[in-house]
Amino acid sequence: FKLAVTRHRASSCRCQNAVMSSMAIAAASRALRSVAVALAACSALAAAQPVTTGAAGEPVDCRRPTSGVEAEHALLQRQSAVSLARGSEPAKAVEEEDEEEIDCHTVLEGEPCYAHVHWAWIHGIYGYPQWYSGLTPASSFEDFQAYMHEHRPELCPMPCSAGLRPSAGEACVSRAVSLDFFNAELSHNNLGGLGPDTGRAEMRYKHVGNRSGEPFDLIVTATSPFRSHRQWRNGLAEGGKYGLINMASGTSVDLTFSFEDSLSGTPVVLDAFHFSFLDIDQGNTVKERISVDGFESYALYDPTDVAVDLDREAGAVFSSTRFGAGCDNPRDPFTLGEVTCKGQTINQKSRAVTLLFSNTSSFSATMELACEPGRWCGTGRNILFAGSSSLASSCEEAPRLGLCAAFGDPHFVTFDGAHTVIMEDKVIWLVHSRDVWIQALSKGSAGNFQGLAVGGAFLGNRTLVVAKDTAFTLRASFDGVD
Repeated sequence: FKLAVTRHRASSCRCQNAVMSSMAIAAASRALRSVAVALAACSALAAAQPVTTGAAGEPVDCRRPTSGVEAEHALLQRQSAVSLARGSEPAKAVEEEDEEEIDCHTVLEGEPCYAHVHWAWIHGIYGYPQWYSGLTPASSFEDFQAYMHEHRPELCPMPCSAGLRPSAGEACVSRAVSLDFFNAELSHNNLGGLGPDTGRAEMRYKHVGNRSGEPFDLIVTATSPFRSHRQWRNGLAEGGKYGLINMASGTSVDLTFSFEDSLSGTPVVLDAFHFSFLDIDQGNTVKERISVDGFESYALYDPTDVAVDLDREAGAVFSSTRFGAGCDNPRDPFTLGEVTCKGQTINQKSRAVTLLFSNTSSFSATMELACEPGRWCGTGRNILFAGSSSLASSCEEAPRLGLCAAFGDPHFVTFDGAHTVIMEDKVIWLVHSRDVWIQALSKGSAGNFQGLAVGGAFLGNRTLVVAKDTAFTLRASFDGVD
C-alpha cells in the first residue's frame, strides 16, 4: 500500500514516536476540501495491483497481476500540486524564438511512458542513481519525464511543467532561518526599563522562528541609556509584520539582538539568517543612522536612497538621505514597492537594507537620530526592522522542494531522499512543521503501512485520518467521524 504524502517547502522529515490523536481539534479550514480531494484521489488507488518488474527489470503494467499474485501494493500517485509547491502558474506551451509551438504533455497513469517514468522516479533513482544524471530523489515527476524525453523522445513527450532541474550543478537552497514577526508574540515590552511592562529590561518576540523543529525567541536589549518619545509604540508595528523601536530625536542607543530557545532560554546559534532595517528616511532636521557589525553581506536596491559608510571598527553605517512621512511606511517587508505619499512617489526598496548573518546567536547595532546643529529636530521617530525582505529575493531564497513518502513494505523516504526501514508497530512523523502535521501508522513485524493522519494549523487544527480497512478498501474520518 503506497501513498504520496506531501511536498513540503522548508522542513526536514523526522521519525519519532507520537500519538496520532494528539492533534488538537479546532475550527475547520477552507484547505480541508482540497486536501480531502487530493487524499481521496490517492486513496482510490488502494485497489490497484502492484508495480512489478519483468526479467529485464522493466516496469510491467501494474493493472495486470504478474503470476496471478495479488499483493497489497498500489501506485505512488504523482503529486498534482507540483506547480503550487513551486509557486508558479499552470504550465503553458513554450514558444521558441522562431515562434514554432512545441507540444507538451505530462503523462498520466495508463499511458506507455508513465510506467517508465514512475519506475525511475520511485525505484530507479535509489537503486541506480548513476543512470539519472542531474536528478535526485527530490526531483519531481516532471523532471524524470523530461529526462526520459531527452533519451527516448519516441516514447515520452516533453512534460508541460518541467523546469525544476538546473542547467548545471545543484539547485540552490536557502541556508537562512526564517524570522517571522507576523506570527511572533510580543511577550514582554520593557526596552531600557521604560515600560510599558515591568521586570526585565528587554523586548521579547516569542516564537519568532523555528530551528530543527524547536521554536526560539528574539530578545532586544539596550546596552546604553535609551530614550523614547512614545515608548508604548515599541514592539510590533501595526499589522505585526515587523518590529518597531520608537526613539527620541537627538539620541542614540546601543542594542543587542539575540536568540534564545523558547523553552530553555539558552542561546540559539543560527547557521544563517537575514535581518532588515526598513523605512530609513529622515525629517526636516533629523537623520536616521544605523550602525551594524558582524554581518556576512548586505543587499541594497539599485538605485538606493541609503548612504553606506564602511568602517573597520563599526562595520557599516547606513544613513538616510531623503525625507519621509508616515504614509510611505511599508506594511509588509516582502511587498516593498512604489507608494505615493503627500504627492511624492518613493520606492520603499530604496529605503531598506537587508543583511545576512551566519553562525551566531546575536549581533549588535547602534541606532541614532542625529539632529542638525543649532536646530530643533522634532520629538521622535520609529526604527523598523524585520527578518528577510523583498531585497533578499535571490538564489538563496529559493525554496527546498522534496518528497516525503511512506511505503507499505516497510520503507519511509525523507525529504533528503534517504530511505528508512521500520518493521514494528509505530507512529512516524512525516511532516511536523508549524502549519502542517502528517503522521503515518506502521503495523506488524513486516512494517505494513496502515494509515495516514493529517492535521495542523492549515486545517484549523482538526484531524483527517485515512486508514486501511481491508486489502481493497479504505476508511476515512474527520475528527473521529467516518
